[in-house]
Amino acid sequence: MRGSSVKNGPYELVIAPLDYPGKKYRDRYCYEHTLVYWKQTGLIPTEGFVIHHKNGNKRDNRFKNLEMISISKHNSEHGKDRRKADKTHGTLSSYRYCRCEECKNAKNIYSRILRKKNKEKSI
Repeated sequence: MRGSSVKNGPYELVIAPLDYPGKKYRDRYCYEHTLVYWKQTGLIPTEGFVIHHKNGNKRDNRFKNLEMISISKHNSEHGKDRRKADKTHGTLSSYRYCRCEECKNAKNIYSRILRKKNKEKSI
């Protein structure tokens, strides 16, 4: 599928076939994962549904990795991932709880920025 593709964040846009019934960007491109799903099933997500990457890799557009699910189910699936990550790693509110090097470094950088801003305000 990679012939003429364009990246849009974590997704690939590819040139849509002339008979593609889904949404086109710049009247020419469509998301590769939606195209793959449509070619296999003949279905395009309607309002309230999305094509979900089962393994979380948004560049893995193999049909077996794709499923059409409701937006509410999709949001709850990704919400579980974020809640799990928040408890252990990666957000400013959880730096004090996480002991990994990445969080320690980010906390130190963030603290330096805040100190610098406060110092500039007091001058």
